[in-house]
Amino acid sequence: MRHFVLTILITVSASIGLAQNFSKLENIPLNDSMDCKNAEPKVLECCNYLLTTPCEETLNRLKAVQFIMKWMENTSDYTFTLDKIFLSVSKSNKVLISNLFASMAKTAITETMNENFTFKYITIFAEYCENPKYKVKQSAFIKKMIKAKNDNTLAEFIRENSK
Repeated sequence: MRHFVLTILITVSASIGLAQNFSKLENIPLNDSMDCKNAEPKVLECCNYLLTTPCEETLNRLKAVQFIMKWMENTSDYTFTLDKIFLSVSKSNKVLISNLFASMAKTAITETMNENFTFKYITIFAEYCENPKYKVKQSAFIKKMIKAKNDNTLAEFIRENSK
């Protein structure tokens, strides 16, 4: 019985210890390009958190996306533009915008910024949206995007919906 109780206590402690806590993000400076470069691992951690948790309004998700947005605003290494795809997503699901930002920032940090940038981040975003464990309410636009990804016509979808 003692071993059972000890096992339960260790499991609970480990899960609490592994839980994300983004309460200290606001203390990380993002004032210049060096600050932003140094913050990239934390930005990536926030992106991965947003892209692996259900699409719900929580304090951690809010803090993570605020940090990502502040980084996106202040970094001089990358330029982000909000296009019609962003507007279409924002009209259908305000909470889901955080995952669009996370997809953009993750792609910028982990990939080369080139003409495939939009294709890469939209692919990440569509994969998140189609996964049932993330509980995304799929608008008609999101459903079309997922279908285009699965039909290998995502590049065409992006061209048609970015103008």
